[in-house]
Amino acid sequence: REREREREDEDEDEDEGENEYVHIRERSFESPHCSRSLYSTTPVLQLHFGPQHVTVLVENTRKSGALSTEVWAWGASNRGLLGLSDATWDRVGPSNLTPRGRNSSKDLKRHPVLVIDLLGKNVVQIAGSESHMVALAKSGEVYAWGQNKEGGLGLGTDQFIVGSPHLVLGLDGVKPVQVACGDDFSVLVTDDGDVYSWGCNAGGQLGHGDTENYAYPTVVNYFREEAHEAIVAFCGNMHTCVITAETKALLWGNGSEYAINPVSAEDFLLPTELVRVPFILLPPSIHFILHLPFRHVNLSLLCVLLLLKSVLIYCFETLT
Repeated sequence: REREREREDEDEDEDEGENEYVHIRERSFESPHCSRSLYSTTPVLQLHFGPQHVTVLVENTRKSGALSTEVWAWGASNRGLLGLSDATWDRVGPSNLTPRGRNSSKDLKRHPVLVIDLLGKNVVQIAGSESHMVALAKSGEVYAWGQNKEGGLGLGTDQFIVGSPHLVLGLDGVKPVQVACGDDFSVLVTDDGDVYSWGCNAGGQLGHGDTENYAYPTVVNYFREEAHEAIVAFCGNMHTCVITAETKALLWGNGSEYAINPVSAEDFLLPTELVRVPFILLPPSIHFILHLPFRHVNLSLLCVLLLLKSVLIYCFETLT
């Protein structure tokens, strides 16, 4: 192992001027290998896979008593997604960034490295997208890092890249229980069922009824006005979905490719209940399937299979 480490150190010195992606593609494995800097017995609580990096939330088994967690990251990123760099970029766009960033030695890690800025924060959830990362602490504090386009990090700064976790502002008195990330925007759910969102809003993905960008977390008033209690939120590239306590699916944002409405590709600037196809166009069996309660992700697969079966039976009966 010592000789292997020495060879890898020599390889790193030789590859110092190469492109960042060369480092993570130069070796492949046909079977699973344990990460060298994490103990094989370390309980893994959550994994996030980015474009060229991995972030993992683990339990700190070296600390007795109350549950303590750590966040580790490895891979490559020129957007600060590893959360390991103190460097920031003030440039206006990624086209002005070098392939490995200003501080290249901190934007590439071959093995898991502890995210120091989250040590002691007792993180309970991590979320991310291609643009940025977010971590939720047990105290209710939210930390963000990565690309800050259109204020997507909620830090109140115009720096384009933030390479280490920073506290998201504007959440005083709010108790988040879950966070989700899309491209340059974030959404969180609170313990009382409210929804907050911030960042890029080009497709109305923030749910505030407009397309203005929001630099700080802002409550989505629809859930208060309509007395909906949010349970969990999911984010696509430019749209959002929230499941409520009534097991309803509310969607909003960019509707291209029929991402929100199965009969329309228009954008929705406010939360809209998942649309059902009008029953007058369908036989009763299909209409029943579309009205099944939205309780579990696997239910969607069952609905698709039953729907196909019903279509075949309906066509056969019609032809005969």
